[in-house]
Amino acid sequence: MCFKKRQLQVEGKKNITSFELMPYLLSNCETTDDVKKILADASILNVSFSEKLPAAD
Repeated sequence: MCFKKRQLQVEGKKNITSFELMPYLLSNCETTDDVKKILADASILNVSFSEKLPAAD
């Protein structure tokens, strides 16, 4: 898994914004092994939900 401070998408990875991560994992995983598989091939993007709600550092 890699965490990008910019909004760059990584080709060949599942690009997930930080605010979408938990809902994505909860809706796509049944076990911790499922979570590990998804995160192994994920790029977490540090994208703000809105200008008033900046992404965490």
